Amino acid sequence: GINSRAKQQGVKKFIQKLNLDCCVILENKLDKDKMVKVKNYFMPQSWCYLDNFEFHDNGRIIICWNPVKASIKKVNANAQVLNVRVCTGSMSFLLSAIYGWHNTKDREPLWTSHLDCFMHCKDPWLIGGDFNCLAHMSDKINGQKVLPKDTTELESFFETTNFFDHVYSALHYTWSDRHSVSPIFCKLDTIIVNHVD
Repeated sequence: GINSRAKQQGVKKFIQKLNLDCCVILENKLDKDKMVKVKNYFMPQSWCYLDNFEFHDNGRIIICWNPVKASIKKVNANAQVLNVRVCTGSMSFLLSAIYGWHNTKDREPLWTSHLDCFMHCKDPWLIGGDFNCLAHMSDKINGQKVLPKDTTELESFFETTNFFDHVYSALHYTWSDRHSVSPIFCKLDTIIVNHVD
């Protein structure tokens, strides 16, 4: 979360250091009132933002951006996703910021809604965030063995659609239980994109 001033300043420095024009913050643990009070501590004052706070009290997803560089409009949202259209210069694409629930059953509506949208969408589309599920058997080290059923959500989505795992240069494993002995590492955060003709 970004409840503490130190974490808010850390986010702001990260945005400045990388010269970002857009940033997605997941599991922020802010409520609507606190967001209004602290937003200038973690993003530049001139920036705009959208959130999905109306669907969850504990602040799950924030998208913030520089309005000089891009225009972002909310398409729809729920407690697990914030779907927006991003326009920058002559380019336009869909962006889905995901923070999936922790169990398979609760994540089902997330996949259903994206499959429904996919059937009607021919635009470039980037879906990214914390899916809270594994895409591949190699996405976990230690802990309980990964079974084929543990990767079926994303694999099924890849097979049904023309989305694929986007190449990135960050650390492969994005989550750890932080145990000192046999720590578990998983790749729960993913960015996927569609093929566009």
